[in-house]
Amino acid sequence: MTLALALSRRLAALAALTTVLLAGCADLPLSRDPAAFQAAEQRAGLLAGEGRYLEAAREYARLAADGLPEQRVRMAALAAEQYRLADRPEDARRLLPPREAVTGRDARLAWAPVAARLALEDGQPEGALAALAMLPDALPSDLALQTLALEGEARFALGAPREGILALLARERLLPDEAARLANHRLIWRGLQTARSSVYAAAREGADDPVLAGWLALGPVAVDATRNPFGVAAAMAGWRERHREHPADVFGLVDEVLAGYRSLMAYPQRIALVLPLTGRQAGVGLAVRDGFMAAYFEHRAEDQPRSEIRLYDSGGQAVGELYRAAVQDGADFIIGPLLREEVEAIVPLAGQVPTLALNRLAEPQQAPAGLFQFALAPEDEAAQVARFASRRHGGRAIALVPDDDWGRRLLASFSDALEAAGGRLLEHGSYRPWEQDHSAAITRALHIDQSEERRRRLASLAGTRLEFQPRRRQDADFLFLAARTEQARLIRPQLRFFFAGEMPTYSPSAVFQPGGGSDADLNGIVFPDAPWLVDPDEATLALRRDVERFWPGRGDRLGRLYAMGFDAYRLVPLLFAGVPEQGFAPIEGMSGRLDVGQDGVISRELSWAQFRGGQPVPLAPQTDAVETPETPLAGLAQ
Repeated sequence: MTLALALSRRLAALAALTTVLLAGCADLPLSRDPAAFQAAEQRAGLLAGEGRYLEAAREYARLAADGLPEQRVRMAALAAEQYRLADRPEDARRLLPPREAVTGRDARLAWAPVAARLALEDGQPEGALAALAMLPDALPSDLALQTLALEGEARFALGAPREGILALLARERLLPDEAARLANHRLIWRGLQTARSSVYAAAREGADDPVLAGWLALGPVAVDATRNPFGVAAAMAGWRERHREHPADVFGLVDEVLAGYRSLMAYPQRIALVLPLTGRQAGVGLAVRDGFMAAYFEHRAEDQPRSEIRLYDSGGQAVGELYRAAVQDGADFIIGPLLREEVEAIVPLAGQVPTLALNRLAEPQQAPAGLFQFALAPEDEAAQVARFASRRHGGRAIALVPDDDWGRRLLASFSDALEAAGGRLLEHGSYRPWEQDHSAAITRALHIDQSEERRRRLASLAGTRLEFQPRRRQDADFLFLAARTEQARLIRPQLRFFFAGEMPTYSPSAVFQPGGGSDADLNGIVFPDAPWLVDPDEATLALRRDVERFWPGRGDRLGRLYAMGFDAYRLVPLLFAGVPEQGFAPIEGMSGRLDVGQDGVISRELSWAQFRGGQPVPLAPQTDAVETPETPLAGLAQ
């Protein structure tokens, strides 16, 4: 055998042995193979960097399951962040370790930002601050930037704009160039819009730094712009005059904001309103018209001619004929009709002219292109109650609904949304809305009747009278009470009588009738409603004063419809331009936070209020019972 042949055989044998060894290593758990663990972590990082978030999440989740104990929290936190980026928030929450399990610097660096972001998305800004407080004292610059942005958002959400601005100004000191500073100014502007106008006067006291003072002075302009954008140009001009050379102006934010609002104000030449102005529905139609016209007159369009508005009265004429007439008259955009059956009637005609129907089809997805649907739907409110209340209290609910079509529709919507949120409807009871005594339905839903039956059985067995206090069921987290004002005034005291007065109770907006005086019987009930009525900012209050001046006594009673008309005018230029592929950013409207879907359906997220002292009071953001840091986290950046 030659030397070359022997060497060749030895090399082949060595290669074969190496292959066998590597195959064996592949079966080892990652916790016993540091090299394989590191390679898998690098692979997950590459997937995340390429935007393949779901694949990265699964890879990190595998590492969390197979890694050493000290690696698992960090890997689970990284997996949760990738699931969040993949728009799988429930998977993110499921994987994120609890706070008490987080130990060690690396674990805290991975866990705190994603925990803070999820807390903010759940409407828990104090929970976000508590998560950020877990971070160590010195942070890498990229994580410091992320942390300060999260803190600023949390401070603004808590109604502390001064502290929010300070956190973002600390972030700005770490930024490398003007483009990054402009992006940071956008964060401040968005934060300013989330606070209430009333907080800025107190926040400005003692603000000697001209940059901080200028941002705080810009706050009321930002807040008003969210609900009533028509005065932005004049308000911004006044601010510029008082705060010359402010960074918000120097780096281009003011010009960018003004350009954005101008682009949203490109109205079509002719707008047709198809509404019932006479007949049984005249009050509803006139309220929508007046809200629309209030927005029209608020809009001071210096650089473009005003739209021509034509009214078509559907109170005494077939809506199909009116719709055809509006098209033939040259309408560029049509608003209406208002009733569901009327919207169904125009479906075969729609498509030639962009149309904003003020109701929703029974099957919304069957609408032709160019037909948008904007409804004040109680079913949507029931679904919002299910999501909101289950987040605050837990997912086990009971429901009391009227024995009619309205009640059945709300119950179906509530139950579906609760199940989708991971909750469960334990039981529901139906009451007769025309009756005054609803004890039978209440005792069945609360299992008081079962408690009373147990008493009777025990008394029969004992052969004597028993001292007995009936107990309601204890397994429900909250109650959904679908009731209008008159019904709720009767049912709420009966709930207290049957030991359910302390149970968290939620209702749709129908529980609140503005202008009806004190509602002390309703104290404790939480409900969603239009910001116009329960959470007005300065811009909304100013408009309400105008409405009251022109139409005394109608602004509150028909406020939801005025708000709808106002928002309809705001939506026209956006819808006229067409829904972009990426959709629109949500609009802070008078009737709610509006979101235009790709299917043309406009959904509303409402404000929340609770009856206290007989009056609805805006509900503060939910907070966790945790100690929060008193000062911004700017000192963490080194």
